[in-house]
Amino acid sequence: MRIFEVKAANKLLQMAPIALGAQPMGSTMPEDIAFACLDVFASWGEQMGTSVCLDTARIYSSWLPGGDGTSEKTIGRWLNRSGRRDRVIISTKGCHPDEQKRSRLDRDSLRQDLSESLEHLGTDHVELYFLHRDDPNRPVGEIIENLNEWVEAGAVQALGASNWSTRRVAEANRYAASHGLQGFSVSQIQWSLAETTRGQQGDPTLVCMNPEDYAWYRREQFPVMAYTSQAGGFFSKAASGVLSPGDKARYGSEENYRRLERVQNLCAQRKTTPAAVSLAAITGDEVPGCAIVGFSSLKRLQEILDNAQLDLSPQEIRWLRGEQPKNI
Repeated sequence: MRIFEVKAANKLLQMAPIALGAQPMGSTMPEDIAFACLDVFASWGEQMGTSVCLDTARIYSSWLPGGDGTSEKTIGRWLNRSGRRDRVIISTKGCHPDEQKRSRLDRDSLRQDLSESLEHLGTDHVELYFLHRDDPNRPVGEIIENLNEWVEAGAVQALGASNWSTRRVAEANRYAASHGLQGFSVSQIQWSLAETTRGQQGDPTLVCMNPEDYAWYRREQFPVMAYTSQAGGFFSKAASGVLSPGDKARYGSEENYRRLERVQNLCAQRKTTPAAVSLAAITGDEVPGCAIVGFSSLKRLQEILDNAQLDLSPQEIRWLRGEQPKNI
């Protein structure tokens, strides 16, 4: 299994290529179940000889009564109980637009969100800090300058862009390089073996991997943390004939059904499952990829970790995506 690497201010962050999506922790997932899952995930990383990444956000569960910060707070309590802070990479996000969809990428909102996240998590720093959305109307220089205040203070080790276009990431990093500042080291977008678009996902603020962006990420070898990395189980459901109307609306394209045929062919050849192939297609891609995985139970998490044992070659992945004839 390839180690996922992200450049930080003074070091290289190394972690397993699977990150645990912590959105439901402490809200729809009871805390005792969350703690059990975190224990299993951390132990898996220790067995692999690497750190593991927990992906959360200040806004997670804020739409539930009393849910604001619940995911971060749950992780914070687990870290305090487990004593595993030095073996965990914390990835959190801030500056999400407000309920009226107004931008919150100003200096005061950044200070408020990051300060609250650190308090929730019970730590004085996070390894990865993502801006949850972009505001194309705000100059990248202002954003980078504000973020670097927190890098210099030691509260953030590496900066990430969540749902930013590659054009804006590149623009921000050019500004950072020309001013001796830290730029973005990692991106977080919707990316899976199943193609989709923001229109199909029903949220115009999301950024979904497309051929042009993929070419940029591959050329630049720029790390990507992929959310919805399993496409909601599209290939597993399609292979079993249990796709919902929502699944079909988001992923039911002719291209994805062609990919399904190739997934099934590879499963028969390698004696594996569509879920394992979908995961390996991200973690083994020529773009440095980390799959953020969602789960609803300890059993489901264990299935995901079992699936992570599969490795695919770059040739196999290119064939799955339809980029080259089968010669594997």
